[in-house]
Amino acid sequence: MAAPEPPPAGLPPPGPDEPPAYVTEGPPPEDEDDGLSAMPESFRAMVELFHAHGEPVLSAQLAGSVHCVSYSPGRVDIRPKPGADPRLTAQMAAHLGRWTGQPWDIRVSRDEGEPTLREQAGQARAERFARAAEHPVVSKVLELFPGAAIEDITAPPPDMPVTSSWARRSCIS
Repeated sequence: MAAPEPPPAGLPPPGPDEPPAYVTEGPPPEDEDDGLSAMPESFRAMVELFHAHGEPVLSAQLAGSVHCVSYSPGRVDIRPKPGADPRLTAQMAAHLGRWTGQPWDIRVSRDEGEPTLREQAGQARAERFARAAEHPVVSKVLELFPGAAIEDITAPPPDMPVTSSWARRSCIS
């Protein structure tokens, strides 16, 4: 097994729980394509831009560890959860500036802000399950079968009427 590559000269060795500095510091790499992305109109669209540009780790951090306090294209106030990467704001500004061709002002706030995008998705899922449980047929099934639970909610394909055999098979199985 080959030994790990040493860091470039001049950079201190990483701590035991940190990635090497030459992996995480410095400007982001230049994109091959010079096309600029449109300015995202919402925090959610901004997070999706990170995913679309091949930054799934940053996208996941933004979705799960950041509360949006305020958003306007070019200016974002966030409240990161404890333990979030302290370089997050600098990484956000660098990537967004490169992708949109506009400077970005990313600020950390102490204000509460909105729930994280992941928390919002969980709340929306819980609301869908609660609405489904209120349906008379589902409510009766849950009443007749103690311990039964709604595990997932799926919709029929859009081109199939609800009264089709697909819907009947889905309800029975």
